[in-house]
Amino acid sequence: MGIGYAIAEQFGVEGATVIICSRKADNVKKAESDLKSKGITVDAYVCNINSKDERKKMLQAIKDKYNKLDVLVSNVAVNPYFGPSMDMTEDAFDKIFEVNVKNTFFLIKECLPLLKSAKNSNVLIISSQVGYTPFPMIGVYSMSKTCLLSMTKLLGEELAKFGIRVNSIAPGVINTKFAKALIENELGSGNFLKRPGLPKEIGVAAAFVCSDEASFITGENICINGGMHGRL
Repeated sequence: MGIGYAIAEQFGVEGATVIICSRKADNVKKAESDLKSKGITVDAYVCNINSKDERKKMLQAIKDKYNKLDVLVSNVAVNPYFGPSMDMTEDAFDKIFEVNVKNTFFLIKECLPLLKSAKNSNVLIISSQVGYTPFPMIGVYSMSKTCLLSMTKLLGEELAKFGIRVNSIAPGVINTKFAKALIENELGSGNFLKRPGLPKEIGVAAAFVCSDEASFITGENICINGGMHGRL
């Protein structure tokens, strides 16, 4: 289970109609089937979120069907390189920043009309603990996640006038396929609790911060990391 699936599942368990997307049709089909088997209402799309045209097509479909978006969760990230930062190619550097930073920003911008059509809507950005404390073998990825912390502060202020709250979650090392290399290098136990986190622990926090119970929280980043140190 990945973080995105865990968030979708928790929202669905709490009664939301969940809209999911992935660039891989097989992943979309499996996630949709699994969520529906748990009694969750799901609307699924095959969409490469890094394609402006595909984003536009999906958002038009959402507008036609719902005419609003109560919560946008941006859980988009790539890390094509694992190793010393000074050995990274320019192409890999550009890809990390294009996907993790640029496309996150423009996804939010393109969703703004749908978010404004809802009441008390939310944007949740998935950042990372490495945005605070860079891991040497994923240094440029860490830099990109630091940008998302700043984006949260910026948009939290700018979008407040529309009644839109913007927050981010910074997971530590979570037991997913994406973090396999970190766990294998024993970075998953470098916290007070001496274990990797679970995807469900991110899902529960995501549902809370986007709920009415968290209505006075915006422009904030929530670290869920088992007690890892970090500051900017």
